[in-house]
Amino acid sequence: MVSHVVFADPDNAAARELLAGALQKLGYGSENGLWRNIFLRGADELRGNLAIAPPDLTSPEVLGALTIEQLFDSIGIRIDGIRAAEVTLCIDWVFTDLDRTYRTELSNGALIHSDAGYGMGTPTLTITLTKRQFLGVIASGSLDGVSHDGDATLLPTLLGLVDSVDHQFAMVTP
Repeated sequence: MVSHVVFADPDNAAARELLAGALQKLGYGSENGLWRNIFLRGADELRGNLAIAPPDLTSPEVLGALTIEQLFDSIGIRIDGIRAAEVTLCIDWVFTDLDRTYRTELSNGALIHSDAGYGMGTPTLTITLTKRQFLGVIASGSLDGVSHDGDATLLPTLLGLVDSVDHQFAMVTP
């Protein structure tokens, strides 16, 4: 397979172009949008055409369209489990504009969220805010201007365990 040649020698221009051509044909022939995008992205990577900046998925417009559950999920899947393995914390989030209270618990390297009152933890930090303020708190890591009660150091602790995402990672080359 030519992909083995590219992986063994990423500077081999002939192998890169041969693989890029094959991926492009697979992409154009694919009926599935996900696979089409993957194949065409691989071809672009091999041809050095990844100068297009990825969309800003952290813009207020994008994040504002997500539900609170989706926002907590997006934080939870980026928790570095190894670094978070020994950390235990419990935070209640009181959303005044949504008339809902959520509880997040971090233990054994996993962040879970539920309605307040569920779970095993007792909150040592309660934050009262709106969804818009929540977006600001997550972006800045600061509780300035937000009503809270308890150990405010839990927020930077939690956010310090969140990995950043590289949207431009290589898919085809080492």
